[in-house]
Amino acid sequence: MKTLADFEPLKPAEQKLLECCQSGEVAVIGEKRPIEKTEVNEIRAAFLRWLILFSKIEIDPKGIEIKGAWVSGEFNLENSECSYTLKCLNSVFDKQVWFVFAITKSIDMNGSLLMKGMRADGLICKGNVSFREGFKSEDEVRFLGAHIEGSLKCKNATFQVLEEIKKPLNIRRIRITESLFLEKCEVSNGILDLTNANIGVLTDDKEFWEQKTFKVYLDGFCYEHIYKNTSASFRLQNMLAKMLKFEPQPYKQLAKVLRDMGHDRDADEVMIALHDKKLELSNESWWYKVFRKIYKWTSEYGYRPMRTLKIMASIWLLFGCIYWYGANVAVFVPTNPLIFQKQEYNCTIDKNGTKWFASPKDYNASNNWYEASPPEYTTFQPFWYSLDIILPVVDLKMENDWGVVIPSPDRSFFKIFNYFIRFLTWFETLAGWGLSLILVAILSGLAKNEKE
Repeated sequence: MKTLADFEPLKPAEQKLLECCQSGEVAVIGEKRPIEKTEVNEIRAAFLRWLILFSKIEIDPKGIEIKGAWVSGEFNLENSECSYTLKCLNSVFDKQVWFVFAITKSIDMNGSLLMKGMRADGLICKGNVSFREGFKSEDEVRFLGAHIEGSLKCKNATFQVLEEIKKPLNIRRIRITESLFLEKCEVSNGILDLTNANIGVLTDDKEFWEQKTFKVYLDGFCYEHIYKNTSASFRLQNMLAKMLKFEPQPYKQLAKVLRDMGHDRDADEVMIALHDKKLELSNESWWYKVFRKIYKWTSEYGYRPMRTLKIMASIWLLFGCIYWYGANVAVFVPTNPLIFQKQEYNCTIDKNGTKWFASPKDYNASNNWYEASPPEYTTFQPFWYSLDIILPVVDLKMENDWGVVIPSPDRSFFKIFNYFIRFLTWFETLAGWGLSLILVAILSGLAKNEKE
């Protein structure tokens, strides 16, 4: 095991660090981050490691704090335990920094430069890991399977790699008890890997996800809360749109968190986008896609039940207006045969049907049963008739008591208005059944979710 004598003569920066770590002061080697190594600012990585792990020197509880130093050589704390706070501010590490399977109290690299990146796989940090205030890494910063009991703070920081499609920031399978901060943070030339990461709170900003310089892996990424930027459209257009490969879990995770936070409509918007993506990538048959598109148009896959009601109301109102016109041009007649046997009602309709764009002025009690029906018989009400058709579970007696006049089969199918009205009643019947079933299914699902 090395002793202090093995490092003598100490460099000026090392001598100052040795004195300051005992008194609890910050070892200020320089106010700014150095741009080159000099005899005055250099601290050997091996000396720093020895000071942390093996020295018999009583270090102040404030820990080891360095500012403006150039740490030369590979700084390696692999499989070691650092019981002190380690702060390396505005400093430069010219070789890779290793915290693989290390146990630390906290790590603060604010304003520093890692020329060869950092590897901290399996790290256990009992406090925070901080990359802020102009921090920069020129190679991969990796925390595979690490556990940070505080927060990982990436704010006003730059993570980049010289080769494209590598991972400037790789936190796959990380566990962060508190927050992951991604604010004013630049990720360049590669991939942000959040696969299977598990964190408490996601704190980010709009500018971070709007960057065009990186893609992201999000499958398995779990978080309990979003501190800000809860807009579903923002997340869909920026965060989820950056995924290299479509996976449903990130959509469901975002929807779950938004719903738990009370943003139900935003959560629904995310789930609608998920179903849209599934439909887009689906290999199912064409008829399946047709039904899914109808389901989307009518209710946004069940997440917009009011749309179904609006469609039903629109059909009811529009068709009611058409039926009103049809009634005034002798398209409708009573369905009870007894009414035709009474001699006092002398109404003779045109057996050839009603022509298109017929004028209601040409029809009266002599040739239109709508005008000639007796007082004791059900009066035709076009809007109640339309409502009776579109609501299959309701019987308002309109559909039973009145029907469309259909002339004898001939070649006049496209020449008269009657066939068109008959087609509308068929269409409205089918639409009523379909929309009602969709609405019942949606309401049943909502009731089930409320119970759960």
